[in-house]
Amino acid sequence: MPDVGKNDARQSIPAELNDASGKIIGAAIEVHRHLGPGLLESVYERAMIHELCLRGMTVQQQVPVSIAYKDLNIDGQRLDLLLTPERLQQGDQAIGRIGVANQPVEGLWDGYRVEYSLGPFSAFTGAVSRTVEYSVLTLKVIWRILTGQSSIHNLSGPFTIADAAGKTASYGLVYFLKFLAIVSISLGVLNLLPVPVLDGGHLLYFALEAVRGSPLPESWMIEGQKIGLLLLAGLMGLAFYVDIQRFFG
Repeated sequence: MPDVGKNDARQSIPAELNDASGKIIGAAIEVHRHLGPGLLESVYERAMIHELCLRGMTVQQQVPVSIAYKDLNIDGQRLDLLLTPERLQQGDQAIGRIGVANQPVEGLWDGYRVEYSLGPFSAFTGAVSRTVEYSVLTLKVIWRILTGQSSIHNLSGPFTIADAAGKTASYGLVYFLKFLAIVSISLGVLNLLPVPVLDGGHLLYFALEAVRGSPLPESWMIEGQKIGLLLLAGLMGLAFYVDIQRFFG
């Protein structure tokens, strides 16, 4: 169907209608800029509420709600953030408006966009630092999944990786190369885990042989290979399951 009048409809939206959009997006960027990645969700939630209040918005946290589904009442649910709308009088009718429209605020990103270039040495040291940062972040995510602090839905299988690759490629070459670098770092960290079959498992064998002063019994290595294959098969199956649930569930 042709998009007749679509651009005109967008242009007719008043600029003040996007006031809350700008505040919310700006607050989210500000929180992420100061805290960075890797913290608990509750930390970002409290920081986000504080930032929104500083911007003059009325926000409530963890508001209890009751959800009715047919003849079933689902209690004990909570809203992370509840934004109180502004009272607006239109004739004899009072309506609530939070100031959000499906239209980007013009010039919103200009104040947050920074372009910079580095020399060869600075670029090398920066790349090493960023690689260490992403490696540590990957280990933290793995640990949180294993200890139940994070959901298994943080796993990404081939469908999610292919989808993300297509999206980043549409943004431009720089974003696509950055995505490939992050994937490569994550796979490298996984490959160095002390799991038989992986390179990290071989390093573990070498370390045990150095401690023992003699080669490991062949039966140990065979059993280790079986355990490693079982773990890898389970991880791959779980990643496929999460992907299928994400795209087709």
